[in-house]
Amino acid sequence: DVLMLLAIGMGLAVPATGMAIMNNAPAERAGIASATMNALRQAGMSLGIALLGSLMGQRAVQQFSASAQAAGQQRLVAQARELILHPGSMHTTPQVLAWYRSAMASGFGWAMAAAGALALLVAVGMYRQRAPALWCGGHPCSGWGSADSLSFSACGGSTLDSTPSGSSGPTAWASAGGTA
Repeated sequence: DVLMLLAIGMGLAVPATGMAIMNNAPAERAGIASATMNALRQAGMSLGIALLGSLMGQRAVQQFSASAQAAGQQRLVAQARELILHPGSMHTTPQVLAWYRSAMASGFGWAMAAAGALALLVAVGMYRQRAPALWCGGHPCSGWGSADSLSFSACGGSTLDSTPSGSSGPTAWASAGGTA
């Protein structure tokens, strides 16, 4: 079921993104980071529902119109938008109800395909923007963070570098037993 997959995906993504943001925020700014994350999440969900709902409705109207036109029901073609947006006004013959269900399923499929494609694009963009490996006093750090952080607990207060001390980057680390 599509809704089950959606619920599983949200259950995995929401806590993970929250932890990633909170782990990268300095302790003195944890409240600001949490509030900003929640506000952006709510705004994003509202905007996403509006945009995907519009896409779903538009596709459902197109599909319903095509079904009615193929059956020669010009009156229903002219009323397709109203019937999709206000199904209570629909003439509930079994054929019209089948067209309605098919149109709504098609619209939902298009909306979920668009959401999946957008999520994939965001994931690729985030992967390409990931921070380079950090170095703490000549050895790789074991935590998350960025090279411009003022404090990094995994380094025990060591200076953060983007390359190991006295080396030219990942090649030197690989020759010392790491992987490039």
